[in-house]
Amino acid sequence: MDKIIFRSATGKTLTCSGTTVQNIQATMCNFESATGNTNDAIYYSNTNASSRLFLTDCVVTTYTSTTAKAINVVANSAGSIILANTTVQLVDNPDHVAIYLGGSISYTHTMDQIIGQVVTANTAHFTVSLLTIATATVPAIVHNSSSSTVSVSSSVVITTTATPAVTGVGLTAYFAIGYASTGHGGSATLNGGLGALPFDMASIKFRQSNLIPSTTILAGYANGLMEATTDGLYYTYGNARYKLTMTEV
Repeated sequence: MDKIIFRSATGKTLTCSGTTVQNIQATMCNFESATGNTNDAIYYSNTNASSRLFLTDCVVTTYTSTTAKAINVVANSAGSIILANTTVQLVDNPDHVAIYLGGSISYTHTMDQIIGQVVTANTAHFTVSLLTIATATVPAIVHNSSSSTVSVSSSVVITTTATPAVTGVGLTAYFAIGYASTGHGGSATLNGGLGALPFDMASIKFRQSNLIPSTTILAGYANGLMEATTDGLYYTYGNARYKLTMTEV
């Protein structure tokens, strides 16, 4: 599908369902759902693990509602959803769920923005890079999937006033993440209480947040991590955290 506007006035805009293999590719398309709580822009319930949905240079939009999602992947779903240069957005309600990922879906999103909350469940896998995720007052990512996720990698900016910005009970790892506004940090409930774990991909990793749990330090997951808080600047080397002394200039 190329350069097509899909707009629904009464229900879901695109439905991917069934048990057979589906391979759908859209380039420079718009998917727009109507106002209403059951009108997801994209509704995915296909259970075939070989199914693929590719969106490139697209826009996926859900208009004012309280429960409709821009992308809704329900339990028992399988396959992969891959987005590049594609905006996924809620209009007028950035504190609701824009993307819900259930089942064992693998979701990858690069080089654009998500306006609204992302929620994972079941064993869904969520990978994003070169992306902005924005909410107003709620966590940007609620990760309740039991699968490990590279939820934020390579220049991802999360904007929200909620603290923490990333929460849930799943397994979360990150690299090169930036936080804007007043909300930042990963919840200590992630990774069994260790918080979000930084990849050991750089000698120095920077994090503006509340301090990560001390159990993360003792476990050796934060070597090279630098943390800025309202109380000062901290650096972790090995299994110890050090508070740095700063002189105003």
